[in-house]
Amino acid sequence: MKIDLRLGDCLELMKDLPDASVDAVITSPPYADLKDYGIGFSVTPQEYPNWILPRVAEMERVIKATGSIIIVMDDCFKDKWLDPYVFRMVLAILDGTKLKLAQRHYW
Repeated sequence: MKIDLRLGDCLELMKDLPDASVDAVITSPPYADLKDYGIGFSVTPQEYPNWILPRVAEMERVIKATGSIIIVMDDCFKDKWLDPYVFRMVLAILDGTKLKLAQRHYW
C-alpha cells in the first residue's frame, strides 16, 4: 500500500496529480469566517460555496471512479442560530459537479 500525504494549498497541489489517480481525498477545509483561525482566512458564508467549488472540482478530477471524497465540516452558529452555509456548500457541490452525495453524518 502506498500512502502519499501532501501539505500545501490543495488547489495548487492537485494540479500536479494525474486524472483518476487518487483512491481517497479526506479534507477538513476551514470554516467560513464564522470561526477565527488567526491565519487571515476570511470567506463569508455566502461566498463559501464559490470558494470551495474549484477545490472540489479538482478532487473530482483526480479521484478514481471507485474512490471517495470525504469532507469533514461542522456547522457553525451565528447569533445563536445554525448558519446554513454547510447546506449551501453541499448543494453547490451537487449542482456544480457530477459527484453524488452518499452520506452525511451528524455528531
